[in-house]
Amino acid sequence: EQLYAILREEASAGSCFLWYSTENEELVRCDRIYVLRAGRVVRTLVGADRDAARIVAASFQPVESDA
Repeated sequence: EQLYAILREEASAGSCFLWYSTENEELVRCDRIYVLRAGRVVRTLVGADRDAARIVAASFQPVESDA
């Protein structure tokens, strides 16, 4: 909890943090979640979309090809 409080304080002062985690409990504390699959962002979750069910569902989205 102390770490999250420090991160929030720094973020409100203008700092940006990139946090990598596979723990949904940690991810839902973030302002924005980028879901990666095969090294690409397949979904960005913000606001009410930041919940465990949407994170898991987004992780199974197909990756669009470059073709």
